Amino acid sequence: MRKISNNVLFIMNAPELKLDAESFVSIAPMSETQDWSSRKRGVVEKDPPPEKYSIEWYVLEGEKNKRAREIAAAEAADVQQQTVIAGAALVISTAALIAVKTL
Repeated sequence: MRKISNNVLFIMNAPELKLDAESFVSIAPMSETQDWSSRKRGVVEKDPPPEKYSIEWYVLEGEKNKRAREIAAAEAADVQQQTVIAGAALVISTAALIAVKTL
């Protein structure tokens, strides 16, 4: 209680701080600002897709199919690599069992 009372007494005995209007930040009232609700965001317009079965459409479809083929080839390579690793592990374990039985 004494610690708190000493702090309060220190604050109560402090001299009054004289500040003028330049020491404060002033914000204009909302009625004086611009009407923010009337502002619109910039609309980004996309080109419409090409007409179906046109040359541009075939080019886009070819790009899509190319990406799909590349992804499928990468997945197939991963599966093939996993198959080789599993086969090697099987061969090594079989050879170890045969070596143990012959001893």
